[in-house]
Amino acid sequence: MQPTDRSASQRPEQADDLVRLPIPSHLPMAQLLELLAKPVKRVLRLDQLNRTYANIVATCGSTDTKSFLIGAFENLGISYRIAPEDLRNIPATGPVVVVANHPFGAIEGMILAQVLSAVRPDVKIMANFLLGRVPALRDLFILVNPFAKAARENMAPLRESYNHLNAGGMLSVFPAGEVASFDFRARRVIDPLWTTHVARFVRQSQASVLPIYFSGHNSLLFQLAGMVHPRLRTALLAREFLNLRGTRVDVRIGTAIPFARLSRHTNDAALVEHLRCRTYALACRADEATRTKPAMKTLKPTIPPIPASALEAEVQALPPESLLVDGGEMATYIASPHQIPSLLREIGRLRELSFRATGEGTGRELDLDSFDQHYEHLFIWHRKARDVVGAYRICYCDQILAAHGIKGLYTQSLFKLRQRPLRKLGPTIELGRAFVREEYQRSFTPLMLLWKGIGALVCKKPQYGCLLGPVSISNTYQTLSRRLMVDFLKCQDSPEALKKIARPRNPFPDSADAPMEPRFASQDAQAISDLITDLEEDGKGMPVLL
Repeated sequence: MQPTDRSASQRPEQADDLVRLPIPSHLPMAQLLELLAKPVKRVLRLDQLNRTYANIVATCGSTDTKSFLIGAFENLGISYRIAPEDLRNIPATGPVVVVANHPFGAIEGMILAQVLSAVRPDVKIMANFLLGRVPALRDLFILVNPFAKAARENMAPLRESYNHLNAGGMLSVFPAGEVASFDFRARRVIDPLWTTHVARFVRQSQASVLPIYFSGHNSLLFQLAGMVHPRLRTALLAREFLNLRGTRVDVRIGTAIPFARLSRHTNDAALVEHLRCRTYALACRADEATRTKPAMKTLKPTIPPIPASALEAEVQALPPESLLVDGGEMATYIASPHQIPSLLREIGRLRELSFRATGEGTGRELDLDSFDQHYEHLFIWHRKARDVVGAYRICYCDQILAAHGIKGLYTQSLFKLRQRPLRKLGPTIELGRAFVREEYQRSFTPLMLLWKGIGALVCKKPQYGCLLGPVSISNTYQTLSRRLMVDFLKCQDSPEALKKIARPRNPFPDSADAPMEPRFASQDAQAISDLITDLEEDGKGMPVLL
């Protein structure tokens, strides 16, 4: 739909000016002020904004919300991009508080209005009272005055917001209360501190929270004006809005955070900072088209599957004490390499295929090394399918140290281990190289059977009171996701004796720039996993072993 060029007298529906400079006629020199107002309006582009608004109204009408929004985006040539999987994150029912950053001033509210109302009809957006001058949007907005000198001036809209949430509606808020500006401490354009009102909305209604991030920011002129005076920056908002003509705004929608998880935050300030970090973390999600894919090794074809008859014969030949867990259709066994030569080759083949599927793998025809020859192997056998479902590699550290020294431990190849602190732990079992073959990864049963097998093993050997071993974080995760996991692990309290045992041979590099403030390292594991889910294109969270 193209904007019209008809004059105001030719329009079928006359629109009031969207923005005016009020100059009371009783003031001295009012006529002079009127003359000065004209160039000011040109500089601020208020006349152009009013003409644009009049064109939209003439084209689409001034009362139908859906038509007005469509006409506004078409007239301005502004578009937005949201990934289809992000749209599926919008809860269709129940009380929801939508929190978003505020980089521009007006277009964010229009985008939210169009996107959210397409999913559910009960959407309300807290917005600047000036937007109440648009009749088509009045029903969508709960209008507040950010310039109010007394809190009581906004009591009515706050009460309306509480009532809307308590009725099970969706409420969108920009908790910053003002447009993002340059922050010298953060060295970037970012929202000011968010108001704690949003935390009260959440607690009072027990609503879930949906974080949404808008990319971009206003111009350098806008940022410089704000350094002179915040009101001068506000005066440029119309100009900034029109500067968005012909641009596209990238919008990222995170996963909804249930109230049960939010209620863990004991005070409003902590809750709001958590929501702010979750929102700004979405800025770090790389688009699939721009992501750097992990470099893959040259991959040799894996060996052919070992015949099921050979595998079954070795399982049946194992002594009764090798059976750790009888799960009916599947069972967990432990065996030495000399007991299962064919099974061990099949484990090596499946291990290689499983690790390749996550961007890892050795690239060889099977994943076996020298450690496999003196480690025991805990594996799941599927009786009906006659195949290996998954496996762990296990050793008893005291025995390995006695027979092979410190280099006999696989963990030593990744970390520099210190023998004296290690021996002080007492009898220890090392675990590693775990996998579940791809066909069975949708079920949690194989992983549970592996862990039950480890539990049964510890019960059989109660002298081993400690388990250790490395866990890999795949390169298919974004750098920020891996950074968050490493920082989280570093912040966990552990006895000094454990800290002295190992030092990494190839440490994860420290980042000079924190992705957000404060970092999420002090959060619990579920919060980290939820954040990673928001960052990753395929929605994966923290590896289950972590």
